[in-house]
Amino acid sequence: MFSTLFGFCLLGAGAQAAPWAEVDAIWAPDAAGEWRRVERSGSAVLVGETTTEVLSVGLDLKEGARIRTTQARVRIRLGKKGQMVVRPASDVELTQGGVRQAVGEVFYSVEGAFRVQYRGVEAAVEGTQFTVGPDTGGEGVTVAVGEGRVRVAALGESVVVGAGSLSEVLPGGAPVPAFSMDAGAQSSFRSLRKQLGLPSSSLAILSTQSIGALNGGWNTGLRVQGRMRLNPGLRLVVESGLASDLSYFSLHEAVGVERVLGPVSVGLHGDLRLGEAGDCETEVGSSAQVGDAGPLRETKGCEGEVGLGAQVGVSGSLRYRLALPNRLGIETQLRIVYDSKLSGELGLGVSFGF
Repeated sequence: MFSTLFGFCLLGAGAQAAPWAEVDAIWAPDAAGEWRRVERSGSAVLVGETTTEVLSVGLDLKEGARIRTTQARVRIRLGKKGQMVVRPASDVELTQGGVRQAVGEVFYSVEGAFRVQYRGVEAAVEGTQFTVGPDTGGEGVTVAVGEGRVRVAALGESVVVGAGSLSEVLPGGAPVPAFSMDAGAQSSFRSLRKQLGLPSSSLAILSTQSIGALNGGWNTGLRVQGRMRLNPGLRLVVESGLASDLSYFSLHEAVGVERVLGPVSVGLHGDLRLGEAGDCETEVGSSAQVGDAGPLRETKGCEGEVGLGAQVGVSGSLRYRLALPNRLGIETQLRIVYDSKLSGELGLGVSFGF
């Protein structure tokens, strides 16, 4: 099942080649001042060496493309990297490894290594959601992180900014230590996520195998996980699964939370296992043996009827997600469970955001 899922994901990823970058949506104010989606706007242009071109939805962008906005917002898909929203009064250039901002504020939701350069400040990430723009005074730079972690560097010094936090860099200064966003900044993030059309929930299907060294056996199973975004970098996880060792079947239910660190997530869950239970054991006999072969090992059968049992436990998980186009992803997960004994599980599967 592992190889089947992996092959299916690779086929899905290669079925349609994404452009290097593409104008995905444009918003501009109407005569009454209400922001509406439009197909093109003179307030968003592609700047060339000698000419400018009005941006339109669906326009392909190449490396080195420079976008300038006045009274418009532009959503750009960065191929398989992710997407970004260029806000009004901004000037940005798309580079091979990220974006070079001249002025303005941009919201990013990206997967994989990505760099943003702005006023001598560099923000380096490994898959996250964040904004880079001027501070409240207009002279410095603010980097605010919604999910994942961003390393902000200037003048040879750097700080790491985690989910729900921000850092500021004053002109000619080094980054200040990260501090928590206020309610206004978090509200702004929610608004930008809505503009990007980012999923607030996801569904994953994982094929699972037990880790024999911990379990003392070999189980195979299937887990279905539902995840819902609670706060920047924090998700609620609800899941249901089925496992079997070819003798007994069991249901695995869990509820927990996970912290998102770019493509990596770390979770803590409460677990409930419901399944068949019987009285099976192995004992060493002490009766007369044949020759000098030593004591014989006798395995008893399961005594009585097989019934249902329940076990409550806790588990920790470490998950890595490889993003694919169209909100798809390939995921691998390591899970360690304690419910009176220690057990382990590996999972591989696919996920979809909505």
